[in-house]
Amino acid sequence: MSSNINELRRNNTSGVPALRLTKRRGHLVVDVTWYTDKRYSTSFPVKPWGPIEAVTRAMRKRRLCVGAVYDISPRQAWERLKRTMPDARA
Repeated sequence: MSSNINELRRNNTSGVPALRLTKRRGHLVVDVTWYTDKRYSTSFPVKPWGPIEAVTRAMRKRRLCVGAVYDISPRQAWERLKRTMPDARA
């Protein structure tokens, strides 16, 4: 399991733990992952709520599931995630 966590850390260049901005079928989504007894993940689309709300929901989901508290605001997290995908338009 630690190799999976190290792989996530190595591939996550945004500086926001367990959050990733991806494009799926032409739409931007915020993916969030967490571990309890096994690996879980879910996605929050940017389109219906807007980018800040999608990041807020992802951060809230991870906090509820594993108690992870972020030391940055959702707006700061979005700015960091957006830098990892230069063509991101929300």
